Amino acid sequence: ANVPCELITIDGGGHGMMIRHIVNQLDLTPDQIQQVKTIFANHKAELTPELKALHTSRGQLFAAIHADTLDEAAVKTAAAAVGQAEADLAVTRARIFGEVRQVLTPEQQAKLQGMLAKARSFGDRIFSRIQAHLDDPLAGI
Repeated sequence: ANVPCELITIDGGGHGMMIRHIVNQLDLTPDQIQQVKTIFANHKAELTPELKALHTSRGQLFAAIHADTLDEAAVKTAAAAVGQAEADLAVTRARIFGEVRQVLTPEQQAKLQGMLAKARSFGDRIFSRIQAHLDDPLAGI
């Protein structure tokens, strides 16, 4: 099934799985696709300001980290704002996920769990690589 681009992701940072990929992999029926679209439409009023808050807070954190003069309080304040924005968005994402899961057949739910396990494993591998680079951050240069 082909899904419009407006349903590509449910978070602002690319941390979540892409909805289009999920829909295509689960082979949703046209009715299920419409139900998923409706779920997203029903949460647009929440998602829009939450995504904006996340984008803004990440920009402020970037600016605080890269300021000409270190201001630890500013970095911590900006980081806390990112954390709050992530938390608010996470709750909405969890609501959406729960609603979408109800649209799926038991077989699609099982396949989704496998996809989520793969995504989690991929994230764990990236984190492990980052940790490994802490010993020699310029390895290979």
